[in-house]
Amino acid sequence: MAINTLARKLLWGRAGDSCAWPGCNQSLTAIAGDEEAGALATQGLILGEEAHIRSSKASGPRHDPTYPEDQLDTYANLVLLCPTHHTVIDKEGGKGWPTDGILAMKETHELQVRQSRGFSDQRRQKLEEQMFAQLAVWEHKLGIDDEDEWTNLTFGLNQAIPSIHSDRLQRLLGLGSWLLSRSWSPELPRVRIAFDRHFAVVQILLSALTEDIFEKVNSHWRLARPYKHLDKWDPVEYERLLRETNVNAAAVWHLTCELSRSANLVIEAVRGELDPLYRFDEGMVLTRDGDGIMVDLVRRDEYRNWNWEAPPPVPSLQKIREVVVAAAEPNDTRLEHVNPRTLSFDN
Repeated sequence: MAINTLARKLLWGRAGDSCAWPGCNQSLTAIAGDEEAGALATQGLILGEEAHIRSSKASGPRHDPTYPEDQLDTYANLVLLCPTHHTVIDKEGGKGWPTDGILAMKETHELQVRQSRGFSDQRRQKLEEQMFAQLAVWEHKLGIDDEDEWTNLTFGLNQAIPSIHSDRLQRLLGLGSWLLSRSWSPELPRVRIAFDRHFAVVQILLSALTEDIFEKVNSHWRLARPYKHLDKWDPVEYERLLRETNVNAAAVWHLTCELSRSANLVIEAVRGELDPLYRFDEGMVLTRDGDGIMVDLVRRDEYRNWNWEAPPPVPSLQKIREVVVAAAEPNDTRLEHVNPRTLSFDN
């Protein structure tokens, strides 16, 4: 387990980006990756260290075997310190600084930070904490908090015959319901626009996945292939059904790319209106294309020339199918020259 975005936001925000050691109050620079941290340090900036109060290691400072393992990397078990005082509290296995002493130090420091802030700053802090709690739930429901899970989702839906595990489909349905119930702060207009777009994309993707064009195969839902189940051989009907199946597959592929684009739009909006370091370590959302054998590519899908003042409408599933058909050659049943990622909806 690693320190997640919500824990980091709570820790740094409530500590006022400063060391919790009594009397230190050293202004700290947000932690970045190793190379970035080294570059910042060479400029004389003090890097903040997210110190564990109770170590996860049996031989570590203040290790508590009764403390829940899933709580070790949460806000409750972290204190923000400068490198010097992080070293001090962990010296000699933490003998000089027991758990209760560090918890008291953290509480006192955060109280001082709260008291130094005006009403508007306190209100903003509360808004940001609530927003980052929502973001943590969103990341989990969408699956982008687990790189392997997200990769498997996009890879499965981008196949020639799209498929999705039944449990994963239920999670997407849960995401749709959750997004429908959310209200976004008017103080964050771009975040609201981005989530509205994301919700619309999720709805249309779910409409495709829950149509009768998908069939249950063991633990997965897979795009049906009616051309394989003709009562008698009919080459014209075979080619028609094959083309129809490929149109549906291309539409799902396009919507998978849209799902990634809309997720990245949310990330961009949060970085612009809440925290420029949101998902700094995790990065943007990527998608995986190909058959995993001959072709295996990782893509970064984003909206190009996005206009926040006039966001383009989300095309319906029927419109996507029509554009796929229009992009294909009349007799190209396999849609070999259609790229679902680059479909144009300008007209």
